[in-house]
Amino acid sequence: MLKHWLKSTLRSQTTLIVGIVLFLCLWVGNVLSLFGDPVSPISTSVFGFDCTLGISGQVILSITLFLLDVFLLYRIINEFELFNIRTTFAPGLFIALIGGSTFLIPLHTGNVCLPMMMLVLYILLSTYQQRHAISEYVTGFALLGCITILSPKWILLTPVIIVGCGLIQSLTPRTFMAAVIGLIIPYWIGGGVLFLFDETAHFAVPFIQLAEFCPIRYGELTIQQLSATILLLVLAVPSMLHYPGSSFGIREKARVCYNFFFALFACTLILILLQPCLISEFYPLLAAIACLFVTQMLLSAKGRGGGIYLLLLSLLYLIYITEPIWTDLLIS
Repeated sequence: MLKHWLKSTLRSQTTLIVGIVLFLCLWVGNVLSLFGDPVSPISTSVFGFDCTLGISGQVILSITLFLLDVFLLYRIINEFELFNIRTTFAPGLFIALIGGSTFLIPLHTGNVCLPMMMLVLYILLSTYQQRHAISEYVTGFALLGCITILSPKWILLTPVIIVGCGLIQSLTPRTFMAAVIGLIIPYWIGGGVLFLFDETAHFAVPFIQLAEFCPIRYGELTIQQLSATILLLVLAVPSMLHYPGSSFGIREKARVCYNFFFALFACTLILILLQPCLISEFYPLLAAIACLFVTQMLLSAKGRGGGIYLLLLSLLYLIYITEPIWTDLLIS
């Protein structure tokens, strides 16, 4: 029974629809103060210039961006044939996880950066075994440069992305120089615009933000952020430990992509452990990668083990999305 349920869930196209419905219901419910307090206006800084958004603007933009993430994740899965069958389980699981992570509702720059990072990964992965992909490297790393202007901490992922380019066998001295030039282009354009408006002092703002180091205080994380991290580890650790044993049945190109994603996940997780205050920035990226590995593990599962894992995952998710309710009960 569990095996049949697992197989039907993985092959069903309604998984994505269910995930999107959960996402919309949970986020709208939170905004209407059903599960928490109202969200206050925030500001996002670009070269030190603030762009303020109210509650409605944050919610509409965040929902639009995360739905775009789902589309891009689905495109990456199909374009690079990450799974042996067509399935919407990974995008559906991703958007359901985001739906439960209502601490992302204040518009973090990570919400804006994730679709741009997915485009970067899509462009770079498309250069598999291409030794002269100059234009792709310039475009991809120019997008990465834009990301680092919006959120300077993302530049810390540049080394692992360069390593990933080596894994996909397209990194050469020429493409490396194209990557450097692409990364510099947004700063060059931004510096030129600031010079025209006599605001060159703002050019240093991203570098000042990059140099800032938050104290390592895990106690300052909210209960939902801690529970989101635990759920993420429940997803990632078993699936990534299972991956080496199941990688032989995966196509060569897809296997290289998984190696790239694993390295990116590991480095991002280390960054969050060293800077817990960045969990809201990088959690969506980690969730997207973890969902890919979980889906691969479930597809290669034999017997009832995969069904039992999916059942336990469903129970944990139910506990996770009802966190405000049981937290209030424990406090009272």
